[in-house]
Order: sequence, then structure tokens, then C-alpha cells
Amino acid sequence: AKVTETQVAQRDVLESVQRTNRSLQRRQEEMEEMVEMRVMAAKVEAKDVTVAALELAVALRAELKESSMAAAAAETKAAAEVRGLMDERDSILAQHSALAATSAAALVQLQDVQTLFIDSNARNGTLEKEKHTAL
Repeated sequence: AKVTETQVAQRDVLESVQRTNRSLQRRQEEMEEMVEMRVMAAKVEAKDVTVAALELAVALRAELKESSMAAAAAETKAAAEVRGLMDERDSILAQHSALAATSAAALVQLQDVQTLFIDSNARNGTLEKEKHTAL
């Protein structure tokens, strides 16, 4: 059950990163469309309108750069979380293997005890027969 939870957590982290990337891609496309429209308007309008449009393009570019850096940071964080979850999964698998080995050893010991019990019962039965025969 723990491995399944790890897999679910890994999937959730990856889906979150994918959603963030898709959202940033849409935002980038919207920004690029806005920049194109502003540049076309600037060509038609006076020189001061052209300067204002270029200033807006610079601001949008800075925002896009900031968004890209945030996406990269989120992706790095997600990768670290996935690495952590995989380490946890490996630890759980190692514990499971150790428990399986312990269980196997316990089963062998139980079988040895059972064999001793059966042998003891057989000897007791033989002794009882000899006792009755002697009486």
C-alpha cells in the first residue's frame, strides 16, 4: 500500500508540473500575441506611442523571464520530491525484503519445532507402549 501511495504522490507531482508548464505556455502565447498587437499599433501611431509599446514589451519580457524562472524552480523542486519519494520507496522495499527473510527464517524454525514435537510425541507413544507391555 505504501508503494502505491508513493506512486500516486509521484504522479501528482508530475501532473502538477505539467499543469504549471501548460499554464506558462498559454501565458507565454498570450503575452506574445499582446506584444505583436502593440508593435503593429506602434507602427501606425506616433513616435511616443512606439516608445510606450516597446516599454510594455520589455515589461512583458521581464514577466515572462520571471515566470520561466519560477517554472524552472518548480520543476527542480518536483524532481527533488520525486527523488525523495523514490528513496523512500527503495527503503520500504528493503524493509519488505528484510521482513520476508525474517519470516522465512521464522518459518524454518517453526518447522523444526514441529518436527521435534512430532518426534517427541512418537517417542512418548513408544514409551507408553513399552510401559503397558512391561506392566
